[in-house]
Order: sequence, then structure tokens, then C-alpha cells
Amino acid sequence: MEEVIAARAADPKNQEVAGGKTGLLVYHEVSICIGLLNKIQDEWAVDVGLLKELREHEEQAAREMGQRTEKHEVTGPGGGPIPIVAMRLADALTLEELQTIERRLLEAAA
Repeated sequence: MEEVIAARAADPKNQEVAGGKTGLLVYHEVSICIGLLNKIQDEWAVDVGLLKELREHEEQAAREMGQRTEKHEVTGPGGGPIPIVAMRLADALTLEELQTIERRLLEAAA
């Protein structure tokens, strides 16, 4: 893709056209009118297909390098909000479990 852009940018035909030196324009000859009134005219347009492929290529590279991640929305039942259950830690654990946790924390801190 970069070679195509560089070749277009170097093309003498593109040098006098606004944006032609970027290599992101594509040249077409278009026919205006029909029959005896027909006239061929030069037309340059932004190559949106090439730009789309470049963007997708850069996004893929960023994902592979870990510089871009996909966002995911997490919802609760039926697509609604996630219910939050308020509970004190002391209510969820037995006294023995709390004492074990306390002992391990103290050992880790020492």
C-alpha cells in the first residue's frame, strides 16, 4: 500500500493537482455528455478504499502489539444493570476464616 502511495505521489500527472503529492488520490477519466457533445475529462478522487485498508491494517497491528483493546459492555440479567449485593465481609466469613486471613496478612507484612 505504501508503494502505491509513493508511486502516485511521484507521478508527474498528480503534481499540479491539489492533494496529488500525497499519493492518496486516484485518477480517472470520466465521460461527460453523450454522442457528438461527449467530452473526456480528468478526475481525481480520494482513494477511500485504500485509506480504509490502511486504517484496518494499523488497527490490527495495534491489537497485536497490545496497544488497542476491544471494549465490552457487561450487563446484568435481561440486558439491565448488574445488581450489586451489599454484604459485609464479616457476614460472609466465619470467625475462623477471618482469623486465618488476619494471621496470613500479619505474616506477609512481617
